[in-house]
Amino acid sequence: MARGNKEMKINKIPPLERITPGTEEWKLEKDLCLAKYICVKNFIKGDVLEVGCGYGYGSSFIADNCNSVIAIDKNKEGINSARKRYGKPNLTFVISDFFKFEHDKKFDTIIAMELIEHLDNYEEFIELCKDMLKKNGKLILSTPNKLLESEMENEFHKHEFYPDELKTLLERYFNKVTLFSFRFKEENKIFLPESVKVFLRKHFMGVVNYFRRLRSSANNFYMEENDKLENDRGIIAISKDD
Repeated sequence: MARGNKEMKINKIPPLERITPGTEEWKLEKDLCLAKYICVKNFIKGDVLEVGCGYGYGSSFIADNCNSVIAIDKNKEGINSARKRYGKPNLTFVISDFFKFEHDKKFDTIIAMELIEHLDNYEEFIELCKDMLKKNGKLILSTPNKLLESEMENEFHKHEFYPDELKTLLERYFNKVTLFSFRFKEENKIFLPESVKVFLRKHFMGVVNYFRRLRSSANNFYMEENDKLENDRGIIAISKDD
């Protein structure tokens, strides 16, 4: 602990987009993201395309339920790491920008977790996804809820969505759009006064990381159909044509 006039060093948690694999921070955030894959697992089937697969842990998880998974990302480091860690016969990792990705195959499911908020051309993205889906195929997205997350000011986000804004956008391309809240189980919540949270963040980030690790266990989350999402930090959207 710092004494006198010495400035105390604060161990900041880097944004998810810049976390290095194998670090404690990456393990923590990986579990949080994997929770979303667990929530949507039963909606994913057949031949699957994952866009923005990152380091591949989610792609590996869903591959166990699918005929085939093609997972793409333009981050070479992430794809190379995924190829080494998650080799499966029905799982292919490809280094590619989605907007330049060429493939003759159409897909039963396209999944993009925490991606759309990073795009300026998100309408073109949805249109391309629609064109690459088979008849009755599904597009599954997850994204932060701007109602609650906008104050976090993630420098890598180009456009964050309000729930009704996202639903209106998706309904331009799909007949049926269902929004789900991504929630932390009430029985696992840790309640602290805001003043205590601020103090811990400022002086004891090791303690904060410990509690975040407990909260971020993949099994501590669930999703629930909900158009309002007034109190939910994450949005999961499933779109299809009936």
